[in-house]
Amino acid sequence: MSSLGKVIILYLQHSSVAKRTAKNNALALLKIFEKVRGHQVVSELVPLADVNAALIPAYQSQAEREYCAQAADDPPTQREAKERALRSTRSTIRQARCLFSRRGDVDMIQVYREHGIEIPECVFLFCSCKVRGRNGKTDYRAPDDSLVKETIERIELMRSDKSVYIGFWVALGSGLRRKEIRFTRWEYLRLVDGHPRIIGGIGKDGEQINVPMQSQAFERLLPFKLEWESRVLTARNLNMKPPEGWMIPERGDEWCQRLSLWLRDLGCNTQKTLHELRAYTGSLIYARDPVAAMRFLRHKSIQVTERNYVRYQLTAPVVDVL
Repeated sequence: MSSLGKVIILYLQHSSVAKRTAKNNALALLKIFEKVRGHQVVSELVPLADVNAALIPAYQSQAEREYCAQAADDPPTQREAKERALRSTRSTIRQARCLFSRRGDVDMIQVYREHGIEIPECVFLFCSCKVRGRNGKTDYRAPDDSLVKETIERIELMRSDKSVYIGFWVALGSGLRRKEIRFTRWEYLRLVDGHPRIIGGIGKDGEQINVPMQSQAFERLLPFKLEWESRVLTARNLNMKPPEGWMIPERGDEWCQRLSLWLRDLGCNTQKTLHELRAYTGSLIYARDPVAAMRFLRHKSIQVTERNYVRYQLTAPVVDVL
């Protein structure tokens, strides 16, 4: 029987989605195996027979145990941890199932058959097995406006932690998500007609990121950009390898964990602290221009913006048009 490794190679070659999206989908399936087995797996050694319906409950149960073990023991926090685990695993499972999708421009099952790989019935059961949890998010416990303003003032105390400081201002100033920030480069930050924007990199929707940057955030980030440009110029003059252009110098997600802990210490108890910075700026933009907020947050519809992200300064002025 063919291995999962062969399937992944063909999927990456023939899938119609963006390359990074395809890679993330493949990694999602490997993540499921690694969570269930408790160790890193080699895809070439995983037979397709192991991709079966039993993976789903095993993966979700293990994630529940890990999330709950890291949370406080009180019932509300444990319940929230379980909901987060199930919501996260639903998303990962949905990504993993894309490897066997028959929808869209490319029928992946047909592609595998054309290359001599017959997908066993257990894989289809994996794709149709019921998944626990809800698609919708539990309401965020949004911090007060005053608390967010306090974080904006106190983030200057974190300037020595370069990754945390930069990550904070990119999230607040441009609404980028965690993974998008991780892969953002200094050359993406530029002025267009005198206004700062981030242009470059691939977003959650598979399209190039092109968003305005809030001027206050741009002012905080500009010295770091200039420092990087100076180092690049010096390296070139010395015929040396120029420094990498990543905004976040460290390649893992530890910076995000440190930022989240710092925000929680200040009193921010929302589920996703980094995401809350995006929501805060989006809410303020929405108060002035709902469509601009939708574009800043890169939503496909204004309903998504209104339903999930507008939760600050909701007292709107009376608009008398008669």
